[in-house]
Amino acid sequence: MDGYRNNSVGFVFQEYNLLDNYTAGANVALALELQGKKATRDEVDAILRELDLVNDDGTTLYDRHINELSGGQKQRIAIARALIKDPKIILADEPTGALDSDTGAELYELFKRLSASRLIIIVSHDIESAKKYGDRIIELKDGAVISDTQQEEEEKEQVLEPAYCSAAPGKLPARRTVSMGLAGLRCKPFRLVISVILAVISFTFACFATVAATTDVMTAELRTSYKNGVKTAVLMADSWAYSHKEYSDGYTTEGKFEFTRNLEEEQVKRLSEMDNCTVMNIVPAYELPLFLGSNNLGRKSVPEADNPYNDLAKSGFQRVVELDPETGEEDACLTPDPRLTVECRLPQNFQEIAITDYWADMYMRFGFVDEGGVKHEIKSPDELIGKTIEGIFTICGIYKTEEDQAELKQYDHNEYAYEYVTNDYARYLLGGEHPMAYAFVREGYCAEFCPQGVTYARLYQLSGSISKDKKLIEEISYSYYVEWLPEENLGTYTRLDYSPSATYRTRYAGFAEASEFFRDESFLTGATVISVCFAIFSALLLMSFLSANMEARKHELGILRALGARTFDVVKICMTESFAIACIDFILTLILTGIACLILNIKYYLWLFVIGIIPLASLILLCFGVAALATIIPALRLAKKKPVDVIRGK
Repeated sequence: MDGYRNNSVGFVFQEYNLLDNYTAGANVALALELQGKKATRDEVDAILRELDLVNDDGTTLYDRHINELSGGQKQRIAIARALIKDPKIILADEPTGALDSDTGAELYELFKRLSASRLIIIVSHDIESAKKYGDRIIELKDGAVISDTQQEEEEKEQVLEPAYCSAAPGKLPARRTVSMGLAGLRCKPFRLVISVILAVISFTFACFATVAATTDVMTAELRTSYKNGVKTAVLMADSWAYSHKEYSDGYTTEGKFEFTRNLEEEQVKRLSEMDNCTVMNIVPAYELPLFLGSNNLGRKSVPEADNPYNDLAKSGFQRVVELDPETGEEDACLTPDPRLTVECRLPQNFQEIAITDYWADMYMRFGFVDEGGVKHEIKSPDELIGKTIEGIFTICGIYKTEEDQAELKQYDHNEYAYEYVTNDYARYLLGGEHPMAYAFVREGYCAEFCPQGVTYARLYQLSGSISKDKKLIEEISYSYYVEWLPEENLGTYTRLDYSPSATYRTRYAGFAEASEFFRDESFLTGATVISVCFAIFSALLLMSFLSANMEARKHELGILRALGARTFDVVKICMTESFAIACIDFILTLILTGIACLILNIKYYLWLFVIGIIPLASLILLCFGVAALATIIPALRLAKKKPVDVIRGK
């Protein structure tokens, strides 16, 4: 039926049924475009001239808007729209009902002239005009034919060819579909704004929850480390065990626990077999067997009374790293302190230690306390070479690390005490791992002096490639399980699944830990629930908005259907409108989520929350999925109606 209306029948309505948003020429051209043809200006102008639709200067009414035309001109435009398709039949429904008598007579004369080349059927109550202009008059009453007469004295035998009906219905051009869909956004602006605001709020909750759920802390730390010139990171154990117990009565228990703080032998073995992998043994300073007392090594060498605010200095050396005397400088990315004028070297024996320029600055600022408790003023790094730290290690070298110390140094002055206590940046920064606060001993120290070979972590030289550094973690991660019956008579079955792995810890680890709330399961669950509730409400509101828009535009959509447009064309117009709204929602949500991520990244000084592929894909699916669901039902309901019923508002 769509194809029949499009190719074989032209309609002329009593109320014209022109599209008010289009010019006279565009109304006429639309009928031809529905047939898949290109409507040229010359072709439309020819039809307009044939119907005497011209201005005083001889130009056609092609560019005139519909609201600028008289009733007679509008009706002629409707006729031109029907004629340009070259239909076999023209159906005119009370075409003169809204016209004065003179204009009506002119219109009948036009129909009479056109009937020479096609069949024209006019429905009218005007008996006099029918007898004057009609070749054949069929009278109906209460739906029944009461007479059928020929007006000519000599009936001519008419041989009518069957009206051709194309199998393909009309297809609305894409540019028309888009323009009509976008035009619908102007119908209910206030409701549109409310719909968009609620949708953006819900989608932002959902998008940020996805961003937080897919956040990779390791990637964030590594990326930030590369950006700020950090060359090394601590490779720490991240090993968990999952227990599963089954009792004879059917009762089961499950649990998760960290089963080791140390990298396992298998992990160390795999590291040693990797190419281009520089890993150095590292041990907490308080585990050193030569150290006596409860304080960390190096703590007594810095006057605590003069330096009460810098945690890195007042706590002593955080860790001690084993370095090969020949290759250690390159392995740990160390260079001798350029201020030194004396020999600088790595430890050659187990009684020597090398420190960083950070520690040298601490001693130069606050003084050096020897093993006897005497404080010495230090004016240059040279004076530290040969000094003995707490009677245990002799300083043999001072090295400059690649890490920036400026941010740390501002928090070790008394005048910054209050700022240190209240400033998040200082607190988070000091919570990370800082190789600049380490000391370096000769390789093999732990094997020589630590009975259990304590090496809780390794110092790893970063490659500068996130994929490569993360691949190392994958290659040293594995799993195995152990199962047994500890009490056979009770029938208790126990299985432990072990998952040894590792993670990097950098100077920015404190920032990641501070933002853990936004990656907590409770927060993500709450954000998801809120977003789902808002999404359902916004979808219903959007459906209401689109239904109201369709109700306001159903006359226009009905005209398109009457001209031969497909049901799918009506759906496409509505989908274009809803997808335009979805695009607005998507862009605004992306901006709002980006701002939220930026604020949190700035607050926690770590580029942690990033809109990646998964959040972006989820947002696209959410925005356009809601738009599609909100559109398809009212669009199909409207498209299934008969065109005439839609035009009449039924």
